[in-house]
Amino acid sequence: MEVEILKPTTVVTGIMLVLAGLSLFLVNLGYLSWDTILQTFRFWPILLILLGLAIIFKNQLPSGISSSILLIIALFAFIGLISTPGRNFRLFNIHLGDHHNSNSGVQNFQVTKSKYSILNAGILDLKCGGLKLTLDGESTAWFDASFAKLKAIATESVNQKNLNISLNQEDVNFNLGHNWHEASWHLHLSPALAWDLNIDTGAVDAKLDLSNLTINNFELNTGAANIELLFGTKSVETEVNIEAGASSIKVKIPEEIGVKVEFDSALTSNNLNKLGWQHDENTYTSPGYEGKTHKINFQVETGASSFQIETFSTLQEV
Repeated sequence: MEVEILKPTTVVTGIMLVLAGLSLFLVNLGYLSWDTILQTFRFWPILLILLGLAIIFKNQLPSGISSSILLIIALFAFIGLISTPGRNFRLFNIHLGDHHNSNSGVQNFQVTKSKYSILNAGILDLKCGGLKLTLDGESTAWFDASFAKLKAIATESVNQKNLNISLNQEDVNFNLGHNWHEASWHLHLSPALAWDLNIDTGAVDAKLDLSNLTINNFELNTGAANIELLFGTKSVETEVNIEAGASSIKVKIPEEIGVKVEFDSALTSNNLNKLGWQHDENTYTSPGYEGKTHKINFQVETGASSFQIETFSTLQEV
């Protein structure tokens, strides 16, 4: 039986192309960060190993042996990646790097009105992944939140009567036995403030109820996620910018709001034609948009995602 012979240079070239394509694909989906890719460069000595094998076998290597060697190298590289002291590995929202933040995570966080008596607006910067997320405008404080199974690093500051809140997911050690779907964050914002929301997530299952909030700007950058958004009529005009990987995004909007949606990707499936909205190239506009008192403008840039809008009367329960 003739044994198929492969040149190590051919194997290396093929492996590099596969890894490059896979890495870019995972980055676009939000499962991988550029920081993670940069960290993998510390395994560059593997190239020396393959070069040495090429010299030993005079540029010829049985395909079975080459595949086994590459598999073993990849396994040891992965084990080294997740077991290196001082490294953390976050599933779904992958993050690698030394943990420099000395603050420990919290399970509850609140900004009371007794601490800041007068505020005009709020800015929320949120980074998380691999959890269930809920957000609403039902807080009697300026802001309060609870974090189950996965703690948050929370900070607050006030600048010219504007409240700034930053929530970052605490780094956790990689654990194959951990059930990440048990982790959940529940955020409650004060309806007395006008808010700017900057949400950056990996894979999440999120229900964001903004119906009782005044939202000026909403930035959503997410990976492979399931997102439900509910808007209300408290805002005069809201600017929404969405960047997503392979996500499912469902938006509920009152009928009395004028809506404009501009897509930057032809890969996004949507139902706006079925709603009878005006269509001009990549822009959809709801009927009577210009004459509406309340407006929401969407800028949507996604991968192979689904973006669906449902309109409802404010007289009916949503």
